Amino acid sequence: MASFKKISKKATAILIAVITVFSVTSSAFFKVDAANRSNIPVVYVWGMGQENLYNDIGTENEKMIYPMQDTMEYLTAAAKENLSVFAKAFFTQKWDEFCDVLCKVITDMCSDMKLEKNGEPRENSGIKWDWPQNPLPDRKRWGTYWIYDYTFRYDWRRSPVLVADTLNEYINDVCRATGQKKVALVGRCLGTAIVSSYLTKYGGDRVSECIMYVGTANGALICSKAFCGEIKIDADGINRYVNDITLSETDYIDEFLKASIDLMEKTYKLDIAAWAVNNVYNKIYLNINPRTLRDSYGTFPSYWSMVSDNDYEKAKDVVFYGADRSEYEGLIEKTDDYHENVQVPLSETLSSLEKDGVKFAVIAKYGKQMTPVTSENNVISDEMVKLSEASFGAVTSEVDETLSEEYLKAAEENGTIKYISPDKKVDASTCLFRDSTWIIKDIDHNKFPACIDELMYEFINSNGELTVNNNERFPQYLVFDEEKGTFSPMNSENCSTSEERWNRSWFEDYKAVFKGIFTLIKNYFTDLFKKNKE
Repeated sequence: MASFKKISKKATAILIAVITVFSVTSSAFFKVDAANRSNIPVVYVWGMGQENLYNDIGTENEKMIYPMQDTMEYLTAAAKENLSVFAKAFFTQKWDEFCDVLCKVITDMCSDMKLEKNGEPRENSGIKWDWPQNPLPDRKRWGTYWIYDYTFRYDWRRSPVLVADTLNEYINDVCRATGQKKVALVGRCLGTAIVSSYLTKYGGDRVSECIMYVGTANGALICSKAFCGEIKIDADGINRYVNDITLSETDYIDEFLKASIDLMEKTYKLDIAAWAVNNVYNKIYLNINPRTLRDSYGTFPSYWSMVSDNDYEKAKDVVFYGADRSEYEGLIEKTDDYHENVQVPLSETLSSLEKDGVKFAVIAKYGKQMTPVTSENNVISDEMVKLSEASFGAVTSEVDETLSEEYLKAAEENGTIKYISPDKKVDASTCLFRDSTWIIKDIDHNKFPACIDELMYEFINSNGELTVNNNERFPQYLVFDEEKGTFSPMNSENCSTSEERWNRSWFEDYKAVFKGIFTLIKNYFTDLFKKNKE
């Protein structure tokens, strides 16, 4: 018995120790997890291209139509096959045959994805999702929610105004499943157009906080300019753009290519090439844009939502050039509905909802060269969207300049200097929600790191009380570190990272070019020597 008592005491002591350790560690884990979780359910509406699309769903002919397969191989083969057509057009300056071939290549590639002329998907075309057949469960863990627990899925080709009706049903189901009266609502990229349509139609009764993340609700420059025919190649833009992307996985080749392009820009060779392309495009765009868009992305009401207010009427003139508009009446009704009832009055709509108690935050990005194919290649952007539009109104300089001394002096005098970015390129005082707009530098549109999720969690868990002024971790301006996947407050020492990338010296260029050539020659003879030795 005494022996048993000793064993029992030891076992009890061990059990108590285990329970104590488990309690301490589980508490720690809970705290870490809770810091990255929300107190209320979050309905997350992401952007275009996030869902696979299918035709003939549920039939023996079911086919995935997005992502499109073998696109580059198809385009490469088409280019080789029609090289003589281009050469003939170039030398004769008669482009009709080339335009016909180009339109056929593009429309054939997009034929499975295009919508009907009324802007609706063909029968049994769209995404595969078992909701609403299977009602949502309560995904609460430790009394909190993960930001992606209730990700709303949708056919991103369709009208945002119509998708908003389904979003309304989804939010109601989330509230039913969780027992909550309200949700936090996040719209990302095209998702901001869906969220904006929802708020316009259904108000904010079901929404406590709303985050507009890299939004296109006011327009996405590349799409907007393509639809209205204002494509323009810019030598300076190309040079900056190649410094923002990876041209080769091999470092010395990547540097060699970037330096070579920079030297071409410095010696005006890029300007000559850009002028030649632009000259041809201006002659043929009305023979290409209307036909290709009406047989591809121009049938997507969602893409029309990314046409900015200033470009909208011209876009309709270009896309429907030479067509009988009555054939596209259903599509035009959908695009007009979003433009007139959602996009144009959006700032007024959101301001009204803020007065009614909805807390808004905006997260925007910049520091990446706009894809250099538009007439506005010098705007500050995240590669796809102008910062002024994504931020709901920020005043910005051009990409290679800063705000003028007169502008900065006026900001000092009127007390808004605190809203000026440390690199003196952005003024957030003109934003719709200037005290809850966060702007992150050196991150492109299509990167969505966890550190930005943390910012969103903080805003939601503070019940929308977080501002750019009351948390030193999240001031208005932040700089992203791509290697670490984190951001830090922008200051005078780390604010000029983009400009350093874009401004190469002649010496740096020649050094990279000669290093690349020398390394290529060395590797060639090394490989040749190995083969001969074998």
